[in-house]
Amino acid sequence: MKYIEIEREDGIATIFINGIKDLNLFNWELMEELYSALCDLEKDKEIRVIILTGKGEKAFSAGTDLNVEFELEGEEGGRKWSRLGHRVAEKIENLSKPVIGAVNGYALGGGMEVALACDFIIASKSAKFGLPEVRYGIIPGWGGTQKLPKLVGKGNAMEIILSGEMVGAEDALRMGLVNRVVDNPLEEAKRVAKVIKENAPISLKLAKKLINTSVYTNVNNELEIEYFAKCFSTQDQKEGMKSFFEKRKPKFKGV
Repeated sequence: MKYIEIEREDGIATIFINGIKDLNLFNWELMEELYSALCDLEKDKEIRVIILTGKGEKAFSAGTDLNVEFELEGEEGGRKWSRLGHRVAEKIENLSKPVIGAVNGYALGGGMEVALACDFIIASKSAKFGLPEVRYGIIPGWGGTQKLPKLVGKGNAMEIILSGEMVGAEDALRMGLVNRVVDNPLEEAKRVAKVIKENAPISLKLAKKLINTSVYTNVNNELEIEYFAKCFSTQDQKEGMKSFFEKRKPKFKGV
């Protein structure tokens, strides 16, 4: 694989997101590779627990390479990209094996949404979370509007999504966004994974499924996909993306 690396050790598989630049940015190929890796590891009977992390110390993933979203053609392009993100996130959530997110550095946009799909998150002290999409004339499109309120409460979710500002590790811990903050999240994730893998696989599978059912019963992913796609028919979306590449503040007009 070009953008995904996998390490297997004693029943634990670690998936490294090794994306564009040192920020592990997402593109079409990376997302397809990640989905494929998850499918392969689910079939691997030797693997009991999966850890998902970013390559290097700078980022878990700072989200989508904006060149991808800048080039999406209208609502259908936005819908296609959103569906791919949901496909990967739902695979993580519905995987029959536990998936631990080890977040080092930035987890922004789609990067944060992929982290949210993990069963729980262990973060570094330098971790920063954020959903900055509204700054570019779009919205979170990979589950952020649906999962975040259930995890951190309506008020915190509203502030994070509507402001587009980043949240530091300690605030993320206070909100319940992450389970713990440590110096080395991958090392801690491996320690916890070793504890989990000693438990009965069928019990883990059923417990995970029941917990997700209780939490996500009222999630409406289809509505989020449609609203994300709708953004790509607006002038504000075009202005938001253009302003990013021109390194200036966008001038939104509400059309």
